[in-house]
Amino acid sequence: MKVSIRTAYRIVKKTEDPESDPIFIPQYQEEGSEDWHTFTVHIQGRGHGYNTIYFYIPAKARLFIEDQKALQDAVIYCEYESGKWSESSSGDI
Repeated sequence: MKVSIRTAYRIVKKTEDPESDPIFIPQYQEEGSEDWHTFTVHIQGRGHGYNTIYFYIPAKARLFIEDQKALQDAVIYCEYESGKWSESSSGDI
């Protein structure tokens, strides 16, 4: 089983149609990677694949990221706040 250590999080705001509401997509980076990944959920039913998780309210996207951090065995991440990088970690659960 591959262990994924997430090292950074962000929320991407997308507006496909100027007349519609924007969507907020939570993303994460993995240790040793500069690529951003979206959170996905498995599609149930006959088809196979995944749907991207997104929100219409930015606060709900932030809560989702906080929940993802809490679910990790060891939380190690950096957040960009107020122009400074901060690092936080917790020990094994």
